[in-house]
Amino acid sequence: MVNKKVVAGYQLFFGSLALIAVATQFTLSITANPNFNPVNFFSFFTIESNIVAALVFIITSIRHLTGKDTANLTLWHGAAALYMTITGIVYITLLSGLEESLNTPTPWVNVTLHYIFPVIAFLDWFIDRPIKHVTFKQSLIWIVFPVLYLIYSLVRGIFTNWYPYPFLNPATGGYGQVAVVSVSIAVLGLVACALFALASGKGEVKKRGRVESR
Repeated sequence: MVNKKVVAGYQLFFGSLALIAVATQFTLSITANPNFNPVNFFSFFTIESNIVAALVFIITSIRHLTGKDTANLTLWHGAAALYMTITGIVYITLLSGLEESLNTPTPWVNVTLHYIFPVIAFLDWFIDRPIKHVTFKQSLIWIVFPVLYLIYSLVRGIFTNWYPYPFLNPATGGYGQVAVVSVSIAVLGLVACALFALASGKGEVKKRGRVESR
């Protein structure tokens, strides 16, 4: 059985590290660029997903340290794992080398937000397995935010002529390219949802087994 204090320790550390990385890059961007647009900065999925996951990690760690149940955080926990998994895979496959345009040119910030934290968030779901079982149908709620993010990015882009990522910019490859990449990412998300749902509820099963054996 995984020691909850150890889990709480790494969750608190990496959650805090991610928030510090975001805050550091935000501050450096303001200083370096007089035309810095904070709305654009917070319109990157990387920034949003890291903030969500960091807050989930910190809150979960505090509940572990205080001995409180974390079952009511299961869906948030899964959302954090999914969004960070998407962040890491999409960055590695489609965005590596574009740190300047992605507003993460600071090396340690880029490594933290695009490599380290995505891996930690993915593994955390299997290390700190949720007691509450999540069905695949329930996990589909995690897809809502990425879909809304896509709609927001495309609609805002029409009015501002600014898109957070090249693959979302119809000027670079048309809406056909946008559709293909978006569907591919959606498929990735659905596969991850199925995987996370399958791995959930192990603690609940074991607990029921002990009760039935008495």
